[in-house]
Amino acid sequence: MNSIYKTVSLSKFGTVLFAVFHLLFFASFLKNEVSTISLLLFSVLVFVIYYPKTRKFISDINFSIAFLFLAISIVIFCFLSGLLPNFQYIIVSCIICFFYFKKLPNTLSLRENYKTKAISISLSWILLCLGFLAKNIDFLSVMPFLLSQFLFVWALTIPFDFADVELDKKNGTINFYDSISSNNALIIVLLLLIFQLIVNMYFFKSNTLFNLVNFSQTIICCYLGFKNIKKYWFGEIVELAFFIQLVAWEILK
Repeated sequence: MNSIYKTVSLSKFGTVLFAVFHLLFFASFLKNEVSTISLLLFSVLVFVIYYPKTRKFISDINFSIAFLFLAISIVIFCFLSGLLPNFQYIIVSCIICFFYFKKLPNTLSLRENYKTKAISISLSWILLCLGFLAKNIDFLSVMPFLLSQFLFVWALTIPFDFADVELDKKNGTINFYDSISSNNALIIVLLLLIFQLIVNMYFFKSNTLFNLVNFSQTIICCYLGFKNIKKYWFGEIVELAFFIQLVAWEILK
């Protein structure tokens, strides 16, 4: 059985919209910029990667190679034109996405391996956002921020993983959340967000109110997501955390 949120939420461009909010948060927090063209390219790339029908195409090795080649070619062109000075992060993100969907002989894809699924999604997501910023980024200087957002995205993937339990059973894929309740899954979310809060409070002491608001709203979004896991719009509830994070930062920074 296909997960409802994949056929409805993503077909309504929900993930693309909330991804844009997250990219804008990156730009605002890091005092960077995002050009209109970069925003458009980012939206198209996110849609291609996360749209369910594309995943079926990517399962074919020829399409996989073509997708990776096209994505990297576009990114390199944008770099040469001065549009994407942080293009290397986009390339790494595209490579992660390639191996997320496509498995090599005698190996599992990153998605099929429950140990790497959430990590690969979170890492590719934050690198993609970083790559579309308009000004050069010193990677080491933004490491604390990236760690914070990595934990944030990881926490938001858990309700989606939980919703995929039945689908993964049918496909013969191991799902970490197969044998635990939604309450226990929520505890894992809470632990990730506590870790994120510690990182934020240590490195961003001047934004205490924002950190507490963001911590609280993310827990609420995930909690409501778990409570409405069978509803077709549960994905939007969880992803709303991206929008609220942006609004909270703009108000409280």
